[in-house]
Amino acid sequence: MLSPPPGSTFNSSTVTFTWSAGSATAYFLLVGSSLHGADIYNSGQVTVLSKTVSNIPTDGRTIYVTLGSKVNGTWTTNSYTYKAFNPSATPTPTPTATPSPTPTPTPSPTPTATPTVTPTPTPSPTPTPAPTGAAVMLTPPPGSTFSSSTVTFTWSAGSATAYFLLVGSSLHGADIYNSGQVTVRSKTVSNIPTDGRTIYVTLGSKVNGTWTVKDYTYTAFK
Repeated sequence: MLSPPPGSTFNSSTVTFTWSAGSATAYFLLVGSSLHGADIYNSGQVTVLSKTVSNIPTDGRTIYVTLGSKVNGTWTTNSYTYKAFNPSATPTPTPTATPSPTPTPTPSPTPTATPTVTPTPTPSPTPTPAPTGAAVMLTPPPGSTFSSSTVTFTWSAGSATAYFLLVGSSLHGADIYNSGQVTVRSKTVSNIPTDGRTIYVTLGSKVNGTWTVKDYTYTAFK
């Protein structure tokens, strides 16, 4: 993310997010009130490097932004937090500068020769291998058709330390369900539509501090 700077406070309810291209071929942008949430905005898969989001709350809450990048066919996400604009916040008064007293000159001591320090060679960093061991969906089998409006999703542990599960009507959507960050490996989701539509499921895995996502599609029960 290039702008606005991560961790900053928005100055209105409309914000333009701009990010670097990297080596990705596609992106997605989620804006929400919780980690990996999309209750405020979901761009879907895009190839542009900027999106303007309107109707962001102006109550000073923490805003969570997820930027997804598709590199070599794999989606990787970066998460950022911001503070929503709050027009009622009391501005912080600018402190009055205290004049500095004029220092009394101090006699200069005779300089002592400084021994020459031999610099310690900096070791070359070892390249960090790409994260592996992401969780995969076990049940229901990817591509299958649900048998009711309530489905229990179960996934492998991999070498991840945390997970999240999104269920939606579009790629990376969370209009049906958003688990938030969890450490369990199973979640039961109710109230899934029963109109035969395509259901998109996103499984996120945190491996070595980096979030990686895997995408699955199912057919809703009808």
